[in-house]
Amino acid sequence: MNLALLFDEDFTAEDQVTLTGRRLQHLHSVIRIETGDCIPVGRVNGDIGTGEVLGLTETEAKLRVSFDQTPPPALPLTLVLAMPRPKMFRRAANVRDPGGEGHLADQQLQGGEKLLADAVAVR
Repeated sequence: MNLALLFDEDFTAEDQVTLTGRRLQHLHSVIRIETGDCIPVGRVNGDIGTGEVLGLTETEAKLRVSFDQTPPPALPLTLVLAMPRPKMFRRAANVRDPGGEGHLADQQLQGGEKLLADAVAVR
């Protein structure tokens, strides 16, 4: 589900937000929003709804938001990794589920590199 994620600090009023930075760049370059467009939005650890673009500049987007849906429940997933490199293991651990749900299991394969199994970052 593609949503513009809204954090508490984005809110300028109860029903208005201002987006800047990477999220604004994404709205400009990928979604290609214009004033008056409606986009799906979701509040972090909150509900889902829509946001109407009230104003749009190169530095910020102002949206009026309304929330009318509860988010779907997290899927009961287990991510199994076959002894990834430490950098990829950290990335997978961070991406697996932002809500902290789900399980992460790593498996050491017989042909895997022994130094990776002993790496401090993997533990």
